[in-house]
Amino acid sequence: MYVPPSILGYLTYGDSLRDSVINSLQIKAIQQCVNIFVSLHVILSLTIMFNPVHQEAEDFFRIPQGFSSIKVRFLIMLAAIFIAESVPSVGPMMNIVGSTGITIASTIFPALFYLHLSAAEMKQAESASLKDVITTIPRRTLVCCLIVISPFLKNASKYANNVGDTNCCGHWQNISRYATNVCSNPDMSYFH
Repeated sequence: MYVPPSILGYLTYGDSLRDSVINSLQIKAIQQCVNIFVSLHVILSLTIMFNPVHQEAEDFFRIPQGFSSIKVRFLIMLAAIFIAESVPSVGPMMNIVGSTGITIASTIFPALFYLHLSAAEMKQAESASLKDVITTIPRRTLVCCLIVISPFLKNASKYANNVGDTNCCGHWQNISRYATNVCSNPDMSYFH
């Protein structure tokens, strides 16, 4: 779902594309429309994403359905808004979440869960220890899972978040469609 817009964004803006394609849009009205639609998407999806948290909190505190549960949900949302507003820049926070949570959830955990579940099944037990995984799983399977996981265990380099008005195009990142746009500072090391 996200790959085609990423490829099209890079093909359109080339070297000027940075963390967000929104800053590369040079027509301010389109930038603002995109910001409004992204905000709407986030606001509407919060209801779905926070529902398990709300239900767990209501269950943990044994709160009956009704006005009390509305108060708990309101307090949780207030806490989330406070945390969101306390972070001065969302970019570094998203980098942390994306580089840790997404990688762990999509690559590392499935391989580890597969190893543990396979070892437990081979041992005909409910769970398996690390020793069980090493002794019961075939070496070939262990090596394949480690090959899948190992690139994600290295430290990734971090780039500076260079914030400006517009990420301009061109080899030197100084070409704008309109003379009124202020180009952000070129960051040639961003792509190396």
